[in-house]
Amino acid sequence: MGKTHEKKVEDFYSTGLDRSDYRYDTKKERDGKFLSFGYWENENDSYLDAAKRLLNFFIENSEIEKAEKILNVCCGYGSETFAYYEKFKPELIEGVDITKIEVDYANDKAKNLGVDKKVIFHHGDACVLDFPENSFSHIFGIEGPANFNTRENFFKAAGKVLKKEGELILTDIILGKKFDKDKKFHNLIVGLASKG
Repeated sequence: MGKTHEKKVEDFYSTGLDRSDYRYDTKKERDGKFLSFGYWENENDSYLDAAKRLLNFFIENSEIEKAEKILNVCCGYGSETFAYYEKFKPELIEGVDITKIEVDYANDKAKNLGVDKKVIFHHGDACVLDFPENSFSHIFGIEGPANFNTRENFFKAAGKVLKKEGELILTDIILGKKFDKDKKFHNLIVGLASKG
């Protein structure tokens, strides 16, 4: 029997990672590790510039005034989750990610920052959310839908744990106009990404 889709995604995102590599890094600044493709505006942008720009764009355009309880799906190392916590000051924010080593890293960081009672990370599948119904005022996700098996399953799971008047806010990957100019390169990149 072959690997499940979820195991393949976890293996992909944990390839080359060893927990000991990140043991001490959790004491550094909150936003050190991103997994998104980012929001690129300038050719001279660094990856970190683009990743932070996407996060800031997401926060600024969410138009959220008050968030009681947030679920961040595909939270990775927690960089976005910590930023949401600082910006929205929810009672509680929980993150879910399919990659255990990233979840362990994020929980270590929350503990080192002294927020581990208010910022909690879980190893799990965003398409099978193990939370009580009507738990969250908001569900966030940056670029996670590309990995869901399937988006339909995710939307059903999110609908159960989101409060009646709650908000689901997601971003996905969009290729810019410059990328479209070179069709061969475009098709190669999209083909490789899809296959992966």
